[in-house]
Amino acid sequence: MRKSLLFLLGTLACSSLHAASVSPYIPLKSDPLLENDIETLAIVANIPKVIKPYNVNVILDALPKIKHGYPELYFRLYRSLRPYKSQFAITHSTVSVFDSGDTAHPIPNARGATTDNRYLLSSRAQWQVTDWLGVYLGTELSQQHKQATGSMLSLGFNWAQLDVGYRDHWYSPFTGHSQIMSTNAKTFPSVTLSNNLPITFLDTNLNYEFFLAQTDRQPVLFNGQWSDKNKPLLAGFHFSFEPIDGWTLGVNRVFQFGGGERKVSFKTLVKAFVDPGGADNTREDLTSDQEAGNQVASITSKMNFDAPIPFSVIAELAGEDTSNSKNYQFGNPVLAFGLHFPMLFDDKVSFGYEYSYWTSGWYQHHLYRDGFVNDKFVLGHWALQQQREQGTALEGESHYLRTQYRFDNNHNLITQIRLINQKETAKKKYKNSWEIETEYVMPWQDNLVSVGAYLGEDILGKNFWQARFSFKWI
Repeated sequence: MRKSLLFLLGTLACSSLHAASVSPYIPLKSDPLLENDIETLAIVANIPKVIKPYNVNVILDALPKIKHGYPELYFRLYRSLRPYKSQFAITHSTVSVFDSGDTAHPIPNARGATTDNRYLLSSRAQWQVTDWLGVYLGTELSQQHKQATGSMLSLGFNWAQLDVGYRDHWYSPFTGHSQIMSTNAKTFPSVTLSNNLPITFLDTNLNYEFFLAQTDRQPVLFNGQWSDKNKPLLAGFHFSFEPIDGWTLGVNRVFQFGGGERKVSFKTLVKAFVDPGGADNTREDLTSDQEAGNQVASITSKMNFDAPIPFSVIAELAGEDTSNSKNYQFGNPVLAFGLHFPMLFDDKVSFGYEYSYWTSGWYQHHLYRDGFVNDKFVLGHWALQQQREQGTALEGESHYLRTQYRFDNNHNLITQIRLINQKETAKKKYKNSWEIETEYVMPWQDNLVSVGAYLGEDILGKNFWQARFSFKWI
């Protein structure tokens, strides 16, 4: 056993061509131009990842692959990543101001923000102390929240990096939503262990991630009583592999447990992980006090095609708890698929479409009064946020379209359209909804200025709008 462990550790340590080092992360949902370029790189250079955020090491590792085939993309990313190569640097800094109507509508994937917010200051800084130690500072300051998003201490190597702090987790290859873990809610404190470069083992690229986190307080049921004495915990797991070149499969699990007066033990955590059906609320012989907690899981797929017009095909199957107490059957299944064309018409246009269908029961649980949330915001798909606010979790579907047009003068127009269509079980209570988000980004004195608008009609039939102005230092 000891020799096998030493062999495995040696294999992991030798799996990369790069010197072992910790890596900072690219901020999620903070810089749409950079994030779109990275998504493009992930397709044309075939980065075998189906979760986010992307770390800088994996981007720099893939960048040389496109230098000759996609020179404009290469030089844009090369310039954008220059601050991350310094020992001390401010890597991201944006200030935004807003105006809005009377309706406080939740903004998708905006870390708990609503349209009545008036300002946002987002920044990141880094100190690469040594190859194996990095100190990162981040802030998300707004009228509504003060978050330390991006603040963490990182140590280790590219095959095992430990992050302690406020790190985002996005467990999906989709860009418009993530069913089981996204940036829809506030960033929570966590301890995360993962690899920052793919591990090559038996000609297969592998990625893994474990995290343990704490969410905000909510009432939790135990022994017939509701209590918010202790905060609920989250345990997350991700594993992905590349069965053939260009195709990556991933499995994800997130377990909500503890909180209130419920006892927390390592034995409970291991049992729920190994035998989710045996600790599930679908078992008739279990009392609520014997249940381990609340679980969600997903299987994801991404296929990259570096064709004359590059594109990717993404898919997801997710479940909330198990079905029939069987570990291999998802309860309340979700189906999602999408297409992403990052380069249409000579790098001028990118286009993406994503569809998601969910059954009832998502993000609610009889042990956790507020459900699968952090500070009242669902941890996954934005489309169910308003339903959770109304105390329901009914069947529906969403459509998401995103386009970006790059003008010759380096101006960019970004448009996002989101639709929610209610199924028959939900139409008695809710309406179909729509929203449009558009942003025009232009260079100004070596920095970036953007103006935009966000408007629509929600599932309660209320109209909302928000006007935006942002300044980004680069």
